Amino acid sequence: MTFRTKYLAILAGVMVLGAGLLAQAPTPPAPPAGPPPAAAAPAPPQVPTGIQTLPISPKDQVKPDEVVLTIGNEKITKVQFETIKAGLPPQYAAVPQQMGDKGFAGAYAQFRGLAIEGERQKLDQTREFREQLNFLRTELLARLAVNALSAKSQEVSDQEIKAHYDSHTAELQQAKVKGIFVALNPPAKPAAPAAAGAAAKAETPKARTDEEAKARAEELRKQILAGADFATVARENSEHQASAEKGGDLGTLRKGSLPPNLDKIVFALKPKEVSEPVKEGQGYYIFQVDEIRAVTLDEATATIRNTVQQQKMTTALEKVKTDYPVVYNDKYFSEAPAPPGAPARPVITGVAPAQPGAAGVPAPAAKPAAPAPAPAPPAAAKKPEKK
Repeated sequence: MTFRTKYLAILAGVMVLGAGLLAQAPTPPAPPAGPPPAAAAPAPPQVPTGIQTLPISPKDQVKPDEVVLTIGNEKITKVQFETIKAGLPPQYAAVPQQMGDKGFAGAYAQFRGLAIEGERQKLDQTREFREQLNFLRTELLARLAVNALSAKSQEVSDQEIKAHYDSHTAELQQAKVKGIFVALNPPAKPAAPAAAGAAAKAETPKARTDEEAKARAEELRKQILAGADFATVARENSEHQASAEKGGDLGTLRKGSLPPNLDKIVFALKPKEVSEPVKEGQGYYIFQVDEIRAVTLDEATATIRNTVQQQKMTTALEKVKTDYPVVYNDKYFSEAPAPPGAPARPVITGVAPAQPGAAGVPAPAAKPAAPAPAPAPPAAAKKPEKK
């Protein structure tokens, strides 16, 4: 277990313990019942019109340098306690609000008490402490540096947005698109009206082969080219229910919002032109474009701002790599060749090491309860020697 893991586990445990202590605190007794006061309380003084007063909480009456918490011989003032809360790591920033100031103070006191005990035992003078503290310092500095670079990358001027727009006009297009989808596995059709006394049953169409789905899409396209209305054909035949009900209307789509193969076909169409069937996912599409036009600067500003911000962040991170090049000693970092047939080792990018089970990283296989039967040898396997 790493020092960071220990740190987080201890703090989490202390926070939970503090919450438990709060839950076990005795409820203050209710005031004794008694007869209502004989006379009504006097009315509050009238506040002149235009002047508003705010209630003053007891906490507001505590001076900044007044001690609010004592842990052994260590005294913490109001301003110091507020600084502790403000400086919590992001994952604990909401804890004081969730536990309340007193609950958090109790949890922090136990946490700080453990640290003081560690100092008494001179644990802060050990090699383990120094090494792990240095790693935590590096981690914190790296995170703060990323935050600073990210904040800097958010600064995008109107001139930068206009320059990006002017240089990407061909990409900034949008189209009003209609589509018809022919599925390899058609959805069940609504139940037809049943005879009196009989239960209505939904019809489940037969699955199509790839060739059958493509042929069906080509047949619908021929109907449209022969003069049939695209919206009518879509309404009666498209197996994408949401758009079929609207005559195949897919709305206004920005260039780049569709899968690349569909995007290329849609934005190559002329108005009212019908595309050839194109395979995507579990079926075939045919498209018709009603209108294609350039996206205005106002319409594109939000997208461009986000794009430029990402580009700036990527550039900043690449500059760090350039400014601090890495050189490996191949003798030390050499790795034994993988055994024949072993899967290729995934390429790991970023700062954190990949963990088993993460994307692209196989999880360790569970140990079987009983030996599994040996798989049959491949055809090219060497035959065993005769005894």
